[in-house]
Amino acid sequence: MTSVVESSVLLDIERIKQLKARYCYAVDQRDPQAVTELFIENACADFGPMGVLHNQSEIAQFFVGIFSMASLTVHMLHNPVIDVHGDTATGKWYAEIPTTLGPTAAWQAGRYDDEYVRVNGEWKISKQVYTFIYLTPYDEGWAKTRIMNLAP
Repeated sequence: MTSVVESSVLLDIERIKQLKARYCYAVDQRDPQAVTELFIENACADFGPMGVLHNQSEIAQFFVGIFSMASLTVHMLHNPVIDVHGDTATGKWYAEIPTTLGPTAAWQAGRYDDEYVRVNGEWKISKQVYTFIYLTPYDEGWAKTRIMNLAP
């Protein structure tokens, strides 16, 4: 029999999964405002070589730039591991993201390491770290080119 506490944690885990799904859909639909609203005001988003962002304004500007560079992304997340601790939580996700960068079709895979906080009863992203596993031209594959050059 599931206790009330276990049921509450399971509900929080499901709400966090929905938050991450909304993030993926907002990115794939090229909606920087919808992406930004999923973060707390002073959130940190770390995209490694692409930059570290320190608030909603920087996050919105980053995605406007990304959307001008990448005309297509299709986020597919796998293997979530979510740990809830009251009004905070952590999550790890593997991501596969078919991507179009300029005229180049690319394979992308990485890992999200997230921190979440409950604000006024709603889960938000407080910190997001994305680590690239590979970003490679479609016709080459990750065995030949693990991380492609993004410089113009």
